[in-house]
Amino acid sequence: MRVVASCLLAALSLVAEQIVCPVTADNHVYATPWDYERLEATESFHNFGAAQWLTIRGREYFALLQFDLSAARGLKIRKATLRFYRRENPVPLKTIGISTISGNGPWAEGEQTSGMAAIGASNYFYARRDTQPWAYRGSDLTDVTFGLGGSLYVYLEPREVGDGWYEADLPVEMAGALLAGDQFGLMLCDEKGQTRARHSIGSRHGAYAASLILEGDCCDRTAPGPVRSLKAGEEPIASTPEEARALGRTMLRPGSLILHFGGAGDDAGAGVAARYELRYSQQPITEANFASANLVPRWQLNPLAPKPDPLATRNYLRDEVWAVVENLKPGEIYYFATRAWDSAGNAGPVSPLGRYQAYLRHYPELPPAPPSEASADVATGEQPSVWAFPDLLKINPQTGELLEKEDLPQPRLRNSIWDASTATVRLTGARNEFVAFQLAIESAAALANVEVRVVEPLFADCTLPPVFSRTGAVQLYREWFVPDDADTSPTRPWYPEVLLPLEGPLEIPAPDNAVPNQRAQVVFVDVYIPHDAAAGRHRGKLRVRAPGFERDISIEVEVLPFALPDKLNFHVDLNAYGGVNAGYDVRRGTPEYRRLVHAYHRLAHLHRANLNILGYSHSGSVEPDYAPPLAGEGAQTVVADWSDWEAHFGPLLDGSAFADLPRAGIPVSDLYLTFHENWPGDLRSNYKWNNYPTPKTTEEYQALITRHALDAGPIEDGFPEEYKDRFSAVAVEFARHFRERGWLQTRYHVYFNNKHYYKDPARGGRGVSWWLLDEPNYRDDIRALSFFGHLAKRWLADYADVPIIFRTDVSYIDFLRDLLTGQIDLNVTSKRLYSKNRYLLDNRDRFGREYWNYASSNHPRESNVVLRAWCWRAWTAGADGIVPWNTVVGPQAWERAEPLTVFYTGSKFGKMEPFASLRLKAYRRGQQDIEYFILLSQQPGWDREAVSRAIVEAAALGGEQRSGDELDPGSFRFDSLSNEILDRLRLRVGQALVKAAEGATAGLPVARLRP
Repeated sequence: MRVVASCLLAALSLVAEQIVCPVTADNHVYATPWDYERLEATESFHNFGAAQWLTIRGREYFALLQFDLSAARGLKIRKATLRFYRRENPVPLKTIGISTISGNGPWAEGEQTSGMAAIGASNYFYARRDTQPWAYRGSDLTDVTFGLGGSLYVYLEPREVGDGWYEADLPVEMAGALLAGDQFGLMLCDEKGQTRARHSIGSRHGAYAASLILEGDCCDRTAPGPVRSLKAGEEPIASTPEEARALGRTMLRPGSLILHFGGAGDDAGAGVAARYELRYSQQPITEANFASANLVPRWQLNPLAPKPDPLATRNYLRDEVWAVVENLKPGEIYYFATRAWDSAGNAGPVSPLGRYQAYLRHYPELPPAPPSEASADVATGEQPSVWAFPDLLKINPQTGELLEKEDLPQPRLRNSIWDASTATVRLTGARNEFVAFQLAIESAAALANVEVRVVEPLFADCTLPPVFSRTGAVQLYREWFVPDDADTSPTRPWYPEVLLPLEGPLEIPAPDNAVPNQRAQVVFVDVYIPHDAAAGRHRGKLRVRAPGFERDISIEVEVLPFALPDKLNFHVDLNAYGGVNAGYDVRRGTPEYRRLVHAYHRLAHLHRANLNILGYSHSGSVEPDYAPPLAGEGAQTVVADWSDWEAHFGPLLDGSAFADLPRAGIPVSDLYLTFHENWPGDLRSNYKWNNYPTPKTTEEYQALITRHALDAGPIEDGFPEEYKDRFSAVAVEFARHFRERGWLQTRYHVYFNNKHYYKDPARGGRGVSWWLLDEPNYRDDIRALSFFGHLAKRWLADYADVPIIFRTDVSYIDFLRDLLTGQIDLNVTSKRLYSKNRYLLDNRDRFGREYWNYASSNHPRESNVVLRAWCWRAWTAGADGIVPWNTVVGPQAWERAEPLTVFYTGSKFGKMEPFASLRLKAYRRGQQDIEYFILLSQQPGWDREAVSRAIVEAAALGGEQRSGDELDPGSFRFDSLSNEILDRLRLRVGQALVKAAEGATAGLPVARLRP
């Protein structure tokens, strides 16, 4: 072969040509760090376009390359090779990822070696800073690479060809896309980031510039054929949200429309076109005016074939395109036309696609807010010693002041639920809802024999769940205070936290709680509104009596004419690990322990939450009852005995454990299964690359992870077929058993939690996993998830009715790329749910058919309103659940404030059951609120997008999820929200539901519309 400047020199020759395409622009970029104060101040906004060396390192640094391909025009590409230089490094460059770059057009290299990118220069967020984002406004480089935005990719091991030079063979389709002008350069990545090596690649500003070498036959002059529209319909053709959802999108934005076309081929209809150029205008488009029509940005076109295999190492084009065109005028009519290009640069004929109407919708409005008594003039009068305040606020037991006092000028006299002038509490709720308040009793002097009791019961004429047969619809709890965990001084603060069923008189100060200088005791008052309660106002009364004192507190409950569902539609999944027996004298796997764990589940169920306990550990061990004994090998593996497993889980799955609760007979909504890398198959004896010395220091552990990354082949080659078949066979055993038992209302999570960090002696050194399966960081981690998830579900096609789902917990969703496409049923992610929200919502097939958001519960020193707001923010962002990552600890939580529990061990008071916390009540309030939103979204004129839009417009939900690093789930802070704002908005949603019901009854429109 010979190198030529142009293939025109050999136009008539049959000799293969080789063309070296020099790099014309290069840069490296730094990905978004996990935590930052100002994103613009991070290295992600820097430009390195003039640097002599380009850095690639795991998920942190990536190199960008553009080439001069003019000499290759007309070439029918047979081979494409990327050639680059790497500076000497003791860590080999084992596996690389190469992607084309889609987007809005070519990117600008820039002229800096570091520092904030100049306007017009590229960085991680801009192809040209401030003027050209990589895709939509707020996008970044991950939106247009590795399958996103219709980009092409490949993962491979480069060849070292001597003197520091490497070569990597690219699929010819990738080179063809560059040559046809469909893609705008390449991105080069190091896919062994767990080695923590920093690889330096030569740039064009030094002596070692990269190049793209193309080989092929000259010359291809056969153009693609005409393009066919593949979307039927009467013109102007409309687009619907249902079409968008079928494409894996959450919604269709107003001003968008969907096209489907193709069939031009590479050569007169044969093969696959390298590029489809799509343009639009409000006038008919012809060959003559095609070039002047508006070009649809490349990232809005998807010509990719379905992923051929879960573990595929590249993607492919197909000769059809789905395009979701955005930023048009809603309701306007547009003409579309397209033409195809082949990889040699030949253009086919302009093909009209017809007239389309941009999607138009109207959004209903919520009813106006009712008048607020709390916003009236400040009340005057004697400060009462007994007063009520909302359920989510907190009182200081030593001063009687509220933690949230800035929102309430005189809470003792008047607040959102309390009027001291009439000693009345006013609440509003739906049937099957809990409403609640807190009753403060203050005394500067010691006070004994304080009685609080119901003297006029609420809902006495209704049918109550048996669990309330003793208390009635009103349940009273004494609040227990816990001391601060950080401040251990004698003057440290104390916080209300634990709820003890009120049994007998109160004392101030309480001798058993031992709060220094206590002057306030609080009683939490729960009111359950029965399923059969009549709409309208219901009245009851409490009486507070002490020596020489008596006061009645009236309770008015306005019952709305609808009910909250028994089956949860928004999930508060209370995560826990191992078990709940810390602090109890009971052993796991015994009948006594099963009764205890059922009591914990019952308390969660009572609060419209779900307790979910992971039953295996980082060492690969499994808790008693969680893994039934097995018999047989490989594909013939069966469950030998279900009896212990059923004794533990059966009452949770058939609902019998909850028969006397408000949501009677509803089973747990979600349940972890025990499948992981060490069960049902044993990793240690089966995995090919597992025979290494046990590290004795953290440094040896880090070296071990690097060695494994470089030694190990693809994970699918690391396990024998017997291990794989055993895994899949046991999954079938579970599915068959669930179907036979009729346990089909619970979702069963196949979830992989283990991390190689626990091979570190500093963390116990017992870890079994070679990957980060929870919070994966690198491609090997994600491929391992794909591999194990595929094993769990590959034989379940005949059990589609059994809800065994593949769950992942991934915060760095930026780098899931195409690696789990079509596999994730439920993705539990952290704060990237908000910072990469559109990325997630537009790509559910890639990143998760359903999303949950995880974080930590608030600290007891912080307001519980944050948990309510967390539910709101997650749901309006597209999540269907939240996960406080740990909610069960042992008895130490009684002695110091503990954020990582919502249950308190009853053993402190001799009970074999837990007590609830105020934070569990706050989660319940948030869950019930979301049920309101979901009910409204089901009404005529409303949907989830409309409800979310109305809520976000009415409340400032832009809270901050604070965390230190990717391993820290963080907690939320909402600086501008108050409980009153949220509750008034809940009532507005309730009014909209009432109006919707009234409109449906009258057969009238139920919502005012606005564009």
